[in-house]
Amino acid sequence: PILAALQPLIEQAGSTLPSAAALLSRLSPFLLLLPGIADQTVSMRMRITFALVLTFLLLPLVGRAIDEISVPIILSEAAIGFSIGFGIRALLFSLSIAGAIIAQALSLSQIFGFATEGDSSSLLSSMLTLAATTLFLTSDLDVYALGQLADSLNEIPLGGGAALDQGNVAEIVTSLGRRIYELAVMLCIPYMILNFSYFLLLGLLNRAM
Repeated sequence: PILAALQPLIEQAGSTLPSAAALLSRLSPFLLLLPGIADQTVSMRMRITFALVLTFLLLPLVGRAIDEISVPIILSEAAIGFSIGFGIRALLFSLSIAGAIIAQALSLSQIFGFATEGDSSSLLSSMLTLAATTLFLTSDLDVYALGQLADSLNEIPLGGGAALDQGNVAEIVTSLGRRIYELAVMLCIPYMILNFSYFLLLGLLNRAM
């Protein structure tokens, strides 16, 4: 009797398993780039738990369930999640690059800070990245980012990644990468000018004497 009562639940779970796997494929790369969750200070166990909980919470928002899971569906969902996460983390990439350039211009590149992104970085890069992450979390932008991911389930249903224009998506990601470096250079231009002026003044004084 107990197995007979659980039979409908087992059948329902089996029918939603492909959709859950596809949703987890979209959610995983998104969480690997989300500020605050993707930092090295968060353990991998916490990330996996957070991904599974979000998959369970977002699964009712899936409009059209998929019948079977395949490698192309997993790859397309992972690409969609990566694109959304990359767009949200773009500012932190810019600040990290700008901090490295500013530290080099101010001769502070040898002073290393704590690594929050898995690799060693300068002190200025660590400070800027930590400040941006703190502002991101305290401003509830992480909730906004999760809302954007939830909205993507309506705009791009699970398994619908093959219908997207791959060339257009690649162009958008490439343009965003270019803007990351443009913003980083714009942020560090005043320090580069100051550094150039300082060494120019030293050269003129050395020449005059």
